[in-house]
Amino acid sequence: MNEDLISVIVPVYNVAQYLPRMMNKLTKQTYSNIEIILVDDGSADDSYNICKQYAKMFKYIFTYHKANGGAASARNYGFLKSQGKYITFVDADDWVSEDYIEYLYNLLHQNLVDISVCGYKKVYTIENINKDISEKDIKNLTSEEALEDLLYRRHLTNSPCLKLIKREIFQNAMFPEGMLYEDLAVVYRWFDLSNGVVYSPSVKYYYFQREGSSMHSAFNEKKWDRILISKKILEFIEEKYPSLIKAAESRMLISILQMIRELPMSRQYKEHRSELKYYLRKLRSRVLLDQKVSITTKVLALSAYLPYAVLKWMGLMSGWFIMHFRIVQKY
Repeated sequence: MNEDLISVIVPVYNVAQYLPRMMNKLTKQTYSNIEIILVDDGSADDSYNICKQYAKMFKYIFTYHKANGGAASARNYGFLKSQGKYITFVDADDWVSEDYIEYLYNLLHQNLVDISVCGYKKVYTIENINKDISEKDIKNLTSEEALEDLLYRRHLTNSPCLKLIKREIFQNAMFPEGMLYEDLAVVYRWFDLSNGVVYSPSVKYYYFQREGSSMHSAFNEKKWDRILISKKILEFIEEKYPSLIKAAESRMLISILQMIRELPMSRQYKEHRSELKYYLRKLRSRVLLDQKVSITTKVLALSAYLPYAVLKWMGLMSGWFIMHFRIVQKY
């Protein structure tokens, strides 16, 4: 029986051409006790009008309009307007299966945890890939085990989507507004605050890759937030979960290598490059010798011994190949 109200929060910003595709799936969910909160974040296209049309057609859809403040601001705003016992976030330009909410809800309640997570796939076109998953593939993790999995980038990701979260958890760890990578800043806190996390690799969420999205935009100073947040995570782990320090160092090294690819070589960012080099020297041997890191991460740690300029070139080339050949990456 669908007893608990679930709030689906959708930040909307200039996605008029994609929004109907997502709404087509959200309005056909097999879990019926839902409310859909559409938060138009100052769109300049027809997005808000589309939101209003859906609100007129379905009594469980609520539309709000606010001045542009970014995805974090829109999600927080939507949460404050919501009433659900559980919260899930979806992005307007992505796509979900019709049993997305029901699956996450059943997964959460059957395993008696505060957070459930489903599998995802990065795609460039709509694909129907819902593979059957056996019970042995489902992982019921303690909060500490979930943090370790997240930091080592095994199964769990920093995406705020593809998760069902108990309301009180998000209420105590909302998105920091005015920052980039706000997901990186809060998901680890959700896991810390939870009584456990259940993960299933069954694909219920499709993350669409498109040029013009924030993840593919040109460098600006706000992108340094990735490093600031990664340092904060490392400090948090050192204080509360000392057994996971190596996992946090692995996550930090990944952030450093990602930033090297994005940071321009101009004199303006000389101090930034010096800090990145410092962390490379500090972390690369530790990560390389960590038996728990993946082979991919070991290769990246080994590459960190190359000259900075070579790392920069390799990062740019990998980014070009990913976009040109539409290579699907791990989140």
